[in-house]
Amino acid sequence: MVKSLGGCTSDGVPGIQIPDDKGGWSKRGVGEGTAIKYAKGELPDHYKAYSAIISTQGRKTARRNRILTSLPFIGTPHYKVLPDHPNLEQLVDVANELEFNSILQDLDTWKKILRMRSFTKDVKQTIEKEDDDLIPF
Repeated sequence: MVKSLGGCTSDGVPGIQIPDDKGGWSKRGVGEGTAIKYAKGELPDHYKAYSAIISTQGRKTARRNRILTSLPFIGTPHYKVLPDHPNLEQLVDVANELEFNSILQDLDTWKKILRMRSFTKDVKQTIEKEDDDLIPF
């Protein structure tokens, strides 16, 4: 809700604009802080930002922004992340292919990292098996 009211500068989504005293638009619109206050019911109804949010244009902007700032974005394919099972041989092959010389120079550290990942995985599987044994059904 906050991004639908205040917009998102990093994504180029403008927030709700606030009218100025001259009948134009203020350079500043509804920001994150004001949007949070509105969402919490703490924004006084006599503020210009409150009037801008509940206006027809403010509601249109908020509806548009809700679609643009929601994640995952509508139509984005869903990917399943699979666990990786790296080994030292694969690491060396990729490092050689991509010329990651610093990895090749520090293979002892990478061996330790790969051993820790394997150990952690084994411990986790053991714990899960023990937990399964404790469940009475």
